[in-house]
Amino acid sequence: GATEAYSNAAMKVIAMGVAQVYGAPFETWLRTAILQPLKMSDTGFAVAESQHARLATGYDRNGVPAPYHTLNAGPSWGLYSDTRDMARYVARHLDEADPVIAQAHAILRGDAADGRGMIWNASLDRGERILWHGGGSFGMSSQVVLYPATGQGFVLLANDTCPGTESALKALAMTVHAATR
Repeated sequence: GATEAYSNAAMKVIAMGVAQVYGAPFETWLRTAILQPLKMSDTGFAVAESQHARLATGYDRNGVPAPYHTLNAGPSWGLYSDTRDMARYVARHLDEADPVIAQAHAILRGDAADGRGMIWNASLDRGERILWHGGGSFGMSSQVVLYPATGQGFVLLANDTCPGTESALKALAMTVHAATR
């Protein structure tokens, strides 16, 4: 309990716990508890064959096209989504009046200037609280950046997993936010 480390595998463990508690597969719980209420109809663990043309090609750090992730990636890094659904997800996370969202954003280690929550990282950007979480796998990188006090959120996506891509996406969000203040 003295140190913390993030692991994508932990998301699978959490999903197993959710399935056990709710007595249904995690995918079913996800669909009924989150995706349907938020009208996120283009998010899931599989992409229909008829929708494959919508998939971006990801590239590894050597510029080689990367394969799409396997179905067993599940909650660890296996969720597909489109920009409209991600905008809905971000909008939900900007509503900290909701106790569920407030709990999800709670800092468990550190403080507002340098903290960690269940999923979110926390820091200050020019004195304003910022939350973010990024990731990358199979030729794709992403960054979700939230400014709850001003109701501004960003979803940034890149089709590479090069070193520095995630931090560059976060920096881009911060630059755009600063320009709108």
